[in-house]
Amino acid sequence: MLDGVAQAYYIDLNHIDASLVSKLEVYKALGEVGGFIGSSLFDRIKGFQNKKKLNTLYKELSRFVHPSVEESRMWIESSPPEGTVDSLKFNRYDPLLFEQSVEKCKSVGELLVSLNNCFVCAFLEKSCD
Repeated sequence: MLDGVAQAYYIDLNHIDASLVSKLEVYKALGEVGGFIGSSLFDRIKGFQNKKKLNTLYKELSRFVHPSVEESRMWIESSPPEGTVDSLKFNRYDPLLFEQSVEKCKSVGELLVSLNNCFVCAFLEKSCD
C-alpha cells in the first residue's frame, strides 16, 4: 500500500497535466527501470517531511512480512495440532505477532494520512502556478 500511494504521488506531481493513459505509461516505464519501490522511491518524493519515518517503517514491514529462515523455522518444523491432516492448511495464532501487526497498521495509516496531506499541499501549489 505504501508503495502504491507513493508511486501515485510521485507520478501525479511530476506529470500533473498528463492524461491518465500517459501516467500509466510513465508507471510502466519507471517499473521497468527499477528502483520505483521502497526507499529509493520514497527518497524521490520532494517536500515530504516524514521520509525517514516512512523508510524505517517500510524496512520494518519488509522484515515482518518476509521473515528469515531462522524466524520461520519454528513454524515450519513444529508439529500441527492433533487431528490436522495437512500441516499447511491450518492457521496459527500468535497474540504478540497480532499486536505487532495492529501497531504497524496504525503506523501505516498515520503515514498515509501525512503523505496525502503533503500531496494535497504540493498539488495545490503546482496547480496554482
